[in-house]
Amino acid sequence: MPAGTLHVRNILREIYRTAREIHAELGPDCRRKHYAGALAAHYSGRRYGCEQDVILPCIAGTPQYGPQDDPAEFIKADFTFLDRKVLVRVVLYQWEISLGVCRDLWWRMNVTGVPLGLILNFGSPEFEYKRVVHHKYLEQWRRERQACCSRTEGPPLALLA
Repeated sequence: MPAGTLHVRNILREIYRTAREIHAELGPDCRRKHYAGALAAHYSGRRYGCEQDVILPCIAGTPQYGPQDDPAEFIKADFTFLDRKVLVRVVLYQWEISLGVCRDLWWRMNVTGVPLGLILNFGSPEFEYKRVVHHKYLEQWRRERQACCSRTEGPPLALLA
């Protein structure tokens, strides 16, 4: 596996562990801004190229309409990592992450050109997350994942096809 992809996987695992620790400390009953603030405080100082509340321009030639059919020129992201290669969305749902949230993140990734997304759900009693890989990069991600090793380290990452 190329060093760059291994680096991204390690950063995703660290984001997951950090978010899980924040969830264990704050519980599922806080406001979204508290979880986002705790993540921002942990990754302040541009650690891993982290940026909060980023406005990303839409790519020319992509469908410019969002889930509500509103024309979009810019998309707001909760967090980006690695100089805008990973888009992170913080949500609060009492139950599991819905397919609509995954589709919304995929749409944001599609119009902004971000290859990898991560949804962090702090609202459920058990911390939950989903990783979304853009379809243009999915085959490459699978090949690199298989070439890495046969066993996985850390928590299993949900891959949404």
